[in-house]
Amino acid sequence: MESKADSLFTLYVDYIRKYLFRYNKDKAFKEIMSNDAFDSNKFFVLYISLFADAYKVSPTEEKVKELTVASYLYFYSILKLDSFVDGNTEKASFKNLYFIIQAQEFANQILTKHFPLDSKFWNKWTFRNQCFFSNVQREITDPNLYVSTNYKKYTSVVKNRNILALIAKDVIETLYLKDKDVIPELEII
Repeated sequence: MESKADSLFTLYVDYIRKYLFRYNKDKAFKEIMSNDAFDSNKFFVLYISLFADAYKVSPTEEKVKELTVASYLYFYSILKLDSFVDGNTEKASFKNLYFIIQAQEFANQILTKHFPLDSKFWNKWTFRNQCFFSNVQREITDPNLYVSTNYKKYTSVVKNRNILALIAKDVIETLYLKDKDVIPELEII
């Protein structure tokens, strides 16, 4: 018998594939639609659903499924960006740079469909991205960043490295709660 998470994973994978085939014919996305890519990133395919579930929003609702596409594209683009930050010359290619740009652009197109430019969501989006990219800059300029014995510095680095994960929370809160009934325990920063 298939678990709820497994059936939701299958639903989302099918939805992501169909959505990308329908709206984006770019070959850059071919790689992320392979079974291996989905299977090795199962947690991130299901990520939005975790917050939807916490806020009692149906994970099979059309908006949630569409936002799952944006979430997965953005996650995968950050995964590719890591190869540049880590100095992995084998993976840091023009092809990957092109993919990063295309994936983030397409994710933003989906988000803009659900959040007008004057939405409070974009303030949160900007803040979280600024924290993340500030941390990326620190990683590039300080090779000893992760071996710091300074606990405060280390926790700051770890929090900012993972801050983009909270965008999924921001999506659900802004779209469904309109800033009420927020669950503070879900805020880690």
